[in-house]
Amino acid sequence: MASSSTNSTDYQRIVSEGLRALQQKKYDEAIALLKPVMGDRQSPGSARLKAALGLFQAYGEAGQTAAAQTLGTQLKNHKNAQVRDRAVDLWNRLYPEAVPTSASNSGNSGNLDGSNSGFMPMEPGSDLPAANPNFQPLSAEPPTRKVVRPQRQRPPVPVPPLPVKGTAKKTTKKTAKKTAIAPPGPEQTFKSTAPSPPPPLPPPAPRQRIVVTPDALNGQGVSPNAVTDAGADTAAEPIEETKFLGPQAYEPQWRNGEKISRWGTLPGAPGLEYQGLQWLSVVAFGAIATLPFIALAWLYNWFLYVADGLPGVNSLDLIYMDWLSFMPVWVLLAGILVSTPWLLDEGLTRLLKAKALRLLDLSGQRPEAGRLLQRQCRRHKLVTPQLYQLPTADPVLFSYGSWRSNARIVISQGLLDAVDDGELATLLGAELGHILNGDCRVMGWGLLLLAVPFGAYWGSAMMIDRWKLPVPRALAVAMSAISYDCFRLGRWPLFWLSRSRVGFGDRQGVLMTGDPNGLSRALVKVAIAITERVHTQKSLPPLLELTQFVLPVPPSQAIALGSLYPHSPIEPYLQWERRNTYRHWLRSNSTHPTLGDRLFRLSQWAERWQLEPEWDLSSDRANLQSLRYIPRIGNAALPPTPFTLWSQSAPMVGVILGIVLGILLWMPGGIGEMLNLAGLDWMYGDRSLLVGLALVGFGCGTILRINSFFPDIKTLKLDTSGTPERPLGAELNDANVLPVNSRIVRLHGQLIGRPARYNLLGQDWWIQTETGTVKIHLGDRLGYLGKLIQFWTRPIKPNQPVTVVGWLRRGATPWMDVDILNHKDVPSHTLIKKSWVTIDGHPIWSTGLAIVTIALGLWILNRGI
Repeated sequence: MASSSTNSTDYQRIVSEGLRALQQKKYDEAIALLKPVMGDRQSPGSARLKAALGLFQAYGEAGQTAAAQTLGTQLKNHKNAQVRDRAVDLWNRLYPEAVPTSASNSGNSGNLDGSNSGFMPMEPGSDLPAANPNFQPLSAEPPTRKVVRPQRQRPPVPVPPLPVKGTAKKTTKKTAKKTAIAPPGPEQTFKSTAPSPPPPLPPPAPRQRIVVTPDALNGQGVSPNAVTDAGADTAAEPIEETKFLGPQAYEPQWRNGEKISRWGTLPGAPGLEYQGLQWLSVVAFGAIATLPFIALAWLYNWFLYVADGLPGVNSLDLIYMDWLSFMPVWVLLAGILVSTPWLLDEGLTRLLKAKALRLLDLSGQRPEAGRLLQRQCRRHKLVTPQLYQLPTADPVLFSYGSWRSNARIVISQGLLDAVDDGELATLLGAELGHILNGDCRVMGWGLLLLAVPFGAYWGSAMMIDRWKLPVPRALAVAMSAISYDCFRLGRWPLFWLSRSRVGFGDRQGVLMTGDPNGLSRALVKVAIAITERVHTQKSLPPLLELTQFVLPVPPSQAIALGSLYPHSPIEPYLQWERRNTYRHWLRSNSTHPTLGDRLFRLSQWAERWQLEPEWDLSSDRANLQSLRYIPRIGNAALPPTPFTLWSQSAPMVGVILGIVLGILLWMPGGIGEMLNLAGLDWMYGDRSLLVGLALVGFGCGTILRINSFFPDIKTLKLDTSGTPERPLGAELNDANVLPVNSRIVRLHGQLIGRPARYNLLGQDWWIQTETGTVKIHLGDRLGYLGKLIQFWTRPIKPNQPVTVVGWLRRGATPWMDVDILNHKDVPSHTLIKKSWVTIDGHPIWSTGLAIVTIALGLWILNRGI
């Protein structure tokens, strides 16, 4: 199989072997050899054309009529005269019933041997005319070169004679021996049949590439635009010899990498430490889930203290804040853990209209996915999970259950529409891996408990417009904002497990199907489907946000990649997720590992089994695609150093240094306590040193980072990004940048997001440009409180064209800190002095927060806790 590293000689050799197999009537072997060359955009153009013509004949001889006729139709309409005539000749002999008799006879009369092979034998003889010195065979030329050639009679196509089925008279053994030739080499020349050069023709059309769709490579027919019109200079040069005169138009293409029929094992099986991580996550999440009850108990005690002396209050008892007081809460959480499957069944059925999906029905729609469930459940002695189907276009797939015997798998109609049968099988294999590893019980339990604050946030937001009185409405606003914060913070204890489980699930899905390429395609297609859903809904659907830490691909990663895919290659974008030294530190707040790491691991598994990977994520391939399709913007960042990371995480470094300094001050305090030194013994074990110095360190680190994190913005003559001339992918393809290395950009597009009542904290704001979609963070000069006040005074309206200026950052997910937002298109030469709303508060809010933190830390050091 041709790979990206194959050189020009290897491509010619593969084509020669394919044509030889076609001559020997080994059509399946010929298709297997020629199909990858025709679909490989790195192969020389002449090799691709020969492979396309040979594949057209192989399809026809093998009985694959649909694929042959569709590919033949494209070749017959080709602008290259040699290709067009060769395709017409092949078509006339493969399907003679569709050709008039006169045309068939005239086409056959041109063969020297009288056969129906379709190739003109080129033997040096007296009956062949002299070579035309103006003839130029298929060769690669720069796309901008204009060549004027004199008109000539079309010579025979430079392809060796191939036997085909037909009814013409067979040649004798002697004639066949004379006319047989070897496959032509790259330097072979041909003789023209023109007696004299006629008047010249106009210049040929600019060269374009041959783009072959996945259906053509799979033998399922070719789309009408699979082979583009290319003129006489269609053949492309090898990539290593191509002369780039500027970024070219990008056309997304699937490789449709193959799967293996017999495979071995893979490294990285989960061990006992993974079971320990699950129990640790249960304890940590249970502790977080207890905090609301602790807060309610504290408020209850505070009320009793304030209302002391009121009638009826003295009869109430205080709640003692010890672990025994919250034992009923832990028993309740344990009961919810055991009953998770039935509680989630009720919620999905009543709220989301989920319906049970029989395995027989799934097998009828997706046979390979159905067979996978049956085969793997028998192999692992596992009860077939109950399937539920959600009638929603949101691409959702997750599993839950307290034990293997009562596991469930939820799949939505949107996901069924997004992937094909084999790709669905790989995703279901990953979910079976979660069931076998037991992590689905913890994640399902977490999903059920987190649905409570998320539902409170959504329900309170619905009440905001219904309650017109100021006080009830203010309570609804506060309840909605607090509930959403509880939902966001409540996921943190599960992040470690949610990131770890993904790798084990991918491994199990590949082991069950032997198809790492299918899983790679499935992940990217799910990301594209999520992006299309967000663009259609003009906001992030609540179901996707609630379930994102159990989905195959989270929306936070999917939207950027899925929106870039149609406009620029994704390999340069994924290089940050593959090569950045500190990416693991920057994904600590992410629910999944980076998609680049996952796709690279899948490509390694494909190469381990000697398969061509679906995505080539090597740095050479990414650099080549960037040079070919993406314009150069700005200067590339230098590789990050430890100092760069410290500058990025200066606030956290300040906190750590403050705690370390506080612990060091405990040591002289301990010495003073042993020596009864009243001036030193107070420091021993004093918690105010830890808290106060940590706050001071956070404030100092924030101040040190402000200048580098928020460089000055000069809007005068600032170019607009996100356009075809300056695509968003060009701003995000640097693998060395950190969030502190921000790009000052100006974007013009559509502001999409939820309505104001569901978006009080600005959690769902995106800007959709012509070449991509990116999340935006809208700060406020008054911070958290200012966002709530803005809802009352002048809420931001979504689904409008906007112009934003700010700092574009690249992390585990890209985002933009907005400094200026206007609901109109401001010319680039105009100096924007004021934002449409007062959201340019990131530097001001950071400075104010730092000052307040330092002051609070000093007060704690002075007064103590």
